[in-house]
Amino acid sequence: MKRYFSVFFLAGLVFALAMAWSGHAMAGSATVKWQPNTEPDLQGYRVYYGTASRDYGAPIDVGNVTSYTITGLDEGRTYYFAVTAVDSSGNESGFSTEVSKTIADTHAPTLTITSPTSGSTYDTDQATVDIAGTASDNVGVTKVTWTNSRGGSGTASGTTNWSISGIPLSEGDNVIVITAADATGNQATKTITVTYTRDTTAPAPPRGVTVE
Repeated sequence: MKRYFSVFFLAGLVFALAMAWSGHAMAGSATVKWQPNTEPDLQGYRVYYGTASRDYGAPIDVGNVTSYTITGLDEGRTYYFAVTAVDSSGNESGFSTEVSKTIADTHAPTLTITSPTSGSTYDTDQATVDIAGTASDNVGVTKVTWTNSRGGSGTASGTTNWSISGIPLSEGDNVIVITAADATGNQATKTITVTYTRDTTAPAPPRGVTVE
């Protein structure tokens, strides 16, 4: 077999994307499939991949098969793949047509409310409330927003450390929903119920009043 095969049947590479947990982080996998070569002395194939076009790491010898699954790929990143064929003399073909796949990000952000309380309820006699907290994501949080069941909505200042100032309250329960979103649209929500009771107690009369 020649160094570069005259006929190289790797047209129509296709990918199947699967997602699997790896520890505490979400990682993806791509299954590369190709059409078989017909040379009688074909020994097998090598799969190449990397995060830049035509810039691959060490090849993976996959044997004489027509598909191979690569695991441990980072969500939100684009990977580039190519395949070569190898004969029994060790001759390797040129690269197949390069194909690419962006690993889907399905990992929702993590969201925490830290102020005015880390609990789910808060009582106040003030007509507004400030809320703050943190958010994180395996790719990145793009925005944090809020809505109030009694009316009003807006966007927090900051993302990983976010804050909202002066949310107007109505008397009674105000169910405030905080939402953190990433670039893919994955969302996480936290809810805090703020109960506003208007202060109707008048101050005590002044004491020690004198006149001269």
